[in-house]
Amino acid sequence: MALRYRRGYIRLLCLLVLRDDFFRERYTTRRNIRWGGYNKRHSGEKTRPTAPIETQSLIHNISGRPLTPTEEGTLNKGLSFIPTPHIEWHQYDVSLYKFFRQLKLRAFFSTDQHNFGTTAESTDNIIQITQGDPHDEGNMEAVGHYVSGSDPCTVLSLDTGLKPKSTFTPHNINTSIDLFTNLVKKDMYKLRRKHQYTHSYHRKSINFTKQDWLNINNLKKDASIIIKPADKGGALVIMDRTYYIKEIESQLMDNTNYLPISQDPTHNLKRTLDKLNQWALSKNIISDGEYKYMNLKYPRIPVFYTLPKIHKNPLFPPGRPIVSGTGSIFQHPAEILDKFLIKYVPLQKSYLKDTTTFLTLLADIHIPPGDFWLVTMDVQSLYTSIDHNRGIEAVDWTLDRDPRLTQQGET
Repeated sequence: MALRYRRGYIRLLCLLVLRDDFFRERYTTRRNIRWGGYNKRHSGEKTRPTAPIETQSLIHNISGRPLTPTEEGTLNKGLSFIPTPHIEWHQYDVSLYKFFRQLKLRAFFSTDQHNFGTTAESTDNIIQITQGDPHDEGNMEAVGHYVSGSDPCTVLSLDTGLKPKSTFTPHNINTSIDLFTNLVKKDMYKLRRKHQYTHSYHRKSINFTKQDWLNINNLKKDASIIIKPADKGGALVIMDRTYYIKEIESQLMDNTNYLPISQDPTHNLKRTLDKLNQWALSKNIISDGEYKYMNLKYPRIPVFYTLPKIHKNPLFPPGRPIVSGTGSIFQHPAEILDKFLIKYVPLQKSYLKDTTTFLTLLADIHIPPGDFWLVTMDVQSLYTSIDHNRGIEAVDWTLDRDPRLTQQGET
């Protein structure tokens, strides 16, 4: 009975999350700039003067506003450029407090014997199993051992480990930590006193001039343009605001994927989600920590924006729709679903880990001689094209083939 309740909770949670048509959060990573000559300059070695390297401009201006040479120089620093921050001693105090707290927590829980990692032996076994047919009954039963552990009943336990951040800080744990803390605080106090009389450090390390700050402020105040990073290539695209809004409106007018609403549904959705979580907590489907984690008191409305695809059309680039759902009502339920369902993903026939795996599969394909055509396809609006009901059916189909569920009388 409890397993059937858990299955129903997963289906309802999927349905609620999928109702948010705009919930598509994209995580991007940026490369950090590494200054290779730093060590040589500070090691006392003499470096030979080199000719300046001409760098390609990162700016793709398709707006009607021309840029001044100084504005181009400022924007060409790139989005990963970090200006030298002004020293805010309050932030240093906050960072030191967090660092000391981590040291005390590690010392406090140093006797904890829980193993949060994965052993090499279990990893090798999982790799050997997933290389077989994912829909073979014997293979699925073997995979289930590593998916859910030795207890068959834990396969549908939503023990994701997600919970609100703790504010617990242990005290008087270790005298060595207390001594180290006092020494660091003493040194930071000396550094602060020294900085009050000499500002040489800030003058030497400044990398963003007053003109650069003036350029940034002028561009931010210009309401006629929109500046966005390109979808691919790392360029910085400057567009007219009217064209940017027109591109977004053209996508939202597609009634197949988007529908206009008369009011913000966040309040009603939160009330429905709270009732569902209360029911799940009463049935021991979720823990008290998971319940508190999903109980967001003040959710915000997701932000919709697009990234220009200049590799498709440099002059009139289409926009890639992205919705920043951070802090929205569906962020934490989506994390719960991801934690629970991610273990089933490698078992699917269509699963590809990364590009390297795809290239490895292509290396084993031999094309016989003859007339063949190599065809590529471009998918438009991939995520919004997935039917919600069929997505939930795919989840049910996967769970139905887990042998521990059938052993417990699941239907």
